[in-house]
Amino acid sequence: MPNRGTIEAIERAKTYPFRRPVCSYVFTHDHEHLLEGHPDEWEHEVDLEGLTPIFGYSSNPSPVALAHKFASIPEVRIPVLACEVEGYDAVYSRHVSAGYIPATITESPGTKLKGFMTYLTEEELRVMNDSESRGVNYELEPLAGATGVLTDDGTEIKNPLTYVSLHGDLEFDGQPRAVEGTVAEDRQFEELPQAEALDAVMAAVAPEERRDQFIGTAIAILTQRKAWTAKLKESELSLAVDPDRI
Repeated sequence: MPNRGTIEAIERAKTYPFRRPVCSYVFTHDHEHLLEGHPDEWEHEVDLEGLTPIFGYSSNPSPVALAHKFASIPEVRIPVLACEVEGYDAVYSRHVSAGYIPATITESPGTKLKGFMTYLTEEELRVMNDSESRGVNYELEPLAGATGVLTDDGTEIKNPLTYVSLHGDLEFDGQPRAVEGTVAEDRQFEELPQAEALDAVMAAVAPEERRDQFIGTAIAILTQRKAWTAKLKESELSLAVDPDRI
């Protein structure tokens, strides 16, 4: 019988890409301070001097993810500002993460991907890089030729930095699928819920496992999720979506 902590971790993983506020905010471990109104009114609350902006399109801007990633730093105050980038979308990556199939960013002409800029100190950036397994699962790269636009005041950020999967896009029924729960206008890729993405991956790499068992193992055992990722990448397979699989 799984203990309570394991059950909570499994249920949390099922909510990927996790909850995120409807507007810009400042994250601390104590609360999420929403930034409403015009940015001129935030001057006493937001200081971006010396911080590195990173575009987050999936779970990274979520308070749920930030609380987990920065648990080792007791005092954080991270500006998380609403932003959008044209010509890109958030699709599933070809690898297994800690209990879910994560997102990557890919070109999608005509799509406007909505996310947030997280403004990080040098220490926070190191922690974020570690949490993304930089050099193994993701690389921090500029979106060459793209412009990130802060939606509250129209400030433009040329070639914004973001995390791009080193495993590539995962195809379902012959095409990438947008990660349900991420937000974009004029999507070219059909959205797919996390549960269906998980089931398709399970059918390919661990058909004998049930969903909660797969999630729990992926959370607990790094070597196993690496093995599943390697199996997923053995061929350029396109996974079949079967929403009836339990």
